[in-house]
Amino acid sequence: MGILLIDKPSGITSHKVVKIVRQKLNVKKVGHAGTLDPLATGLLVVMIGKATKLSNKLISQFKTYEVEMKLFVETDTGDVTGKIVKSEKARILKKKLVQETINSFNDYTY
Repeated sequence: MGILLIDKPSGITSHKVVKIVRQKLNVKKVGHAGTLDPLATGLLVVMIGKATKLSNKLISQFKTYEVEMKLFVETDTGDVTGKIVKSEKARILKKKLVQETINSFNDYTY
């Protein structure tokens, strides 16, 4: 039937987006090409009907992500929803260390 590109807001799961699309369009076969964390915002590729057969092809494509983070703070949940349990004085980071850390996520598999 087709593919929808949905700008998923924070606070909703990818599964919930699929459920809403399923209900609004009154179709049973709906899926997405990769989960976004409930706290994340961004493009969610939703496939409808026969387009769900493209799922594996879409999931395997190269993706880029933008991240905004607060450094030197630790929360009890490991994310922005938790209470701050540790806070360090901000310090200057070497560009090489930051780049190496970012690059280490390229090999991360879920």
